Amino acid sequence: MKSGKSKSLVINSLVAVIGIFLVLWLLDDSEAQQAAIEPPQPIPQVSVIEVTPTARMAEIKVTGTVKSRWPLALNANVSGRLIDHFEHIQPGSFIRQGQSIAEIQDIDYVTALASAEARISQAKLTLARYLNEQSVAKHLETTNNSNEFRLFKPHVSAAKAELSSAQANYQSALKRVQDTKVKAPFDAIVLAKHTAPAQEITAGDTLYQLASSQTIDIEVHLATYQWQQIVSTKTDSQNDAKSDVQSNSIVNAEQAPHQENTEITARITDNQGNIWQSQLRFLSPTLNPQTRQQRLLLTIENPYQNSVMLYPEQQVNVSFNAAQGSNTILAPATVLTRDQQVWTVQDGRLVQEEIQLLSEDIEDSDQVLFSFSKQPSRERLLVRYPLSNMLAGQQVNPLMEKESLLAEQQNEQEGAQLGDQLDKQLAKSTFAGAQQ
Repeated sequence: MKSGKSKSLVINSLVAVIGIFLVLWLLDDSEAQQAAIEPPQPIPQVSVIEVTPTARMAEIKVTGTVKSRWPLALNANVSGRLIDHFEHIQPGSFIRQGQSIAEIQDIDYVTALASAEARISQAKLTLARYLNEQSVAKHLETTNNSNEFRLFKPHVSAAKAELSSAQANYQSALKRVQDTKVKAPFDAIVLAKHTAPAQEITAGDTLYQLASSQTIDIEVHLATYQWQQIVSTKTDSQNDAKSDVQSNSIVNAEQAPHQENTEITARITDNQGNIWQSQLRFLSPTLNPQTRQQRLLLTIENPYQNSVMLYPEQQVNVSFNAAQGSNTILAPATVLTRDQQVWTVQDGRLVQEEIQLLSEDIEDSDQVLFSFSKQPSRERLLVRYPLSNMLAGQQVNPLMEKESLLAEQQNEQEGAQLGDQLDKQLAKSTFAGAQQ
């Protein structure tokens, strides 16, 4: 009995082991078949736009700061009580060069001027007396061994020095009298006024804050490549003007027009949309050590004469005409990567390309103007929304922007239909459960 039971147990164990191996073999075979028939990964789709290089006039737009020309803190040169502070002159008023704008009591300075004048008269009298005595001494002197003191030479020298000192003192006193009447040093606009009636003024006190009313400056910082584009525009214009003059002179020298040098100009726009025309005043010969940009100043003539005035210390938009590009691309700003490059699709694969950025701020702030560094005249499929995980040579399925929008709309419609079907099935199951 026992031997029969043990044989049966062994047989059952063998059958179980064989069954386990058979099940494992079948599972491996089914997984291999599933892996063999598993479909390939779908090729990622990218939204692209077709771009064609064309000739465009680039426009460089930057932000500038309005700066006063000749900002001046007009200080008092003498001390005293203010006897006239000219009430009608207030911040925003315009004053002419030489116009009186404040008057300080001058009685002490007039007294000092009179004393200086009397000192001059006394010095002249002393000098005349010593010159007369010197003349008499020379006539009475019979020997050649006379010393200088006997001929009054030291006395005459001292009298001349005293006269020079008295005259200098007189000029100083006269200057102080003149300083009691404060006048505008140039045509100016009053930015601030720091005087009050009968105010006690100390020499060095600030009376007015002034700035030139004839011109105003715009401070702008440009990258080197931007300045080169602006200079190229001016050079091309001058060359065109010279060629026109030469061609006209060949036809009729007497009718050749007079061509002036083309100046670098810029359009200034404030936050309210008001526009002014400006000209280049100067370009700084050094670069900013931090930003490596060039500083230049633009100037606007008579900024306060129009109904709309341009006041200092405000931000404005500055627009320059840059060199005309023959192979430029105008595209949405989203095509740029963080390192100022773009992705294109060539033969179904991604290609990262370098560009030369011509303008980052067109009339539409969402667009950029650039040209390709290599083969700039070739048409391209430009990736609209580049991703950080894109790889050069990666195979993609390009979708034109219109096709991409249609695909998105189709996906939204399919999603909405699927949601409706799920809602209907859920409603049916809920109704059936309620009946049960």
